[in-house]
Amino acid sequence: MSITIPPLTELCSRCQVLEYDDSAWPGAYKAAEGYYLEIPNDLRSNLNSTKCQFTLDYELIDSLPGLPLLSEAAQNRCGFCSVLKRAIQRCARAHSQRVSVHLWYTWYWAGVFEDDPSFGLKSLIANVSWIRHDEVKEISLLGFNVDAPSGM
Repeated sequence: MSITIPPLTELCSRCQVLEYDDSAWPGAYKAAEGYYLEIPNDLRSNLNSTKCQFTLDYELIDSLPGLPLLSEAAQNRCGFCSVLKRAIQRCARAHSQRVSVHLWYTWYWAGVFEDDPSFGLKSLIANVSWIRHDEVKEISLLGFNVDAPSGM
């Protein structure tokens, strides 16, 4: 499932890991129109030919059906918690008691050729594990499109 979300103005402390700064990542270099990401050679050996994933320091374990942790953060105006809560509730698995969520960003080659070092940030992926009686029953991947105006 791929979901486009509106610009987020507020994030809770857990979701602040979503704030992305090109210049802060390994392999970032400054160009005329901002920063671009070049994956260092030592990381390239672990990549397939078309994409790269960076795991964020984000872990959430919440209870179904109400998702009280996400609900509280959403009520306190965290834009991502609000969107994530709705997405999880739409995909909820019957008889699951809890969910575990981990996040990562995914980049795809921005160039036409595989040897082009530039990457384009494509999406934020939520890895959702549906838990019942302390056993993971199923895993879902929720994709959130990433886009920002130039300079943001």
